[in-house]
Amino acid sequence: PTSSVSTPLSTCIDSLLDTGFVVIPREVLGFTAEEAATVHRAQLAELDRRFTGWREDGAPVHAEMQKALQGGFLGVQLLPEMLALEFDERVERLARAIFSRIQGRPYDDEVFVWLER
Repeated sequence: PTSSVSTPLSTCIDSLLDTGFVVIPREVLGFTAEEAATVHRAQLAELDRRFTGWREDGAPVHAEMQKALQGGFLGVQLLPEMLALEFDERVERLARAIFSRIQGRPYDDEVFVWLER
């Protein structure tokens, strides 16, 4: 049910509570395609800067990047464009909605964002 643009947030949270995992479409949170594209372009530009030629399978740097990816961290999620989205009030509203549902009353404590590697 979470793949539809018309899926309400409450349905996404139900799925999260039922299965322990959910993919919430960006549209449900109000993020635009352009906001997502801006972050994607910034991430690709950073990879291009750090790993010149990484997009070519036979390039020596391709193996270097694959090794870095296996380590789980390239640092590209720490870009200003990505942080702007992660610390956006829409993400905080999502956290408050989830926490409120879990505890059965409005959540009014602090919300901390964990930057997952």
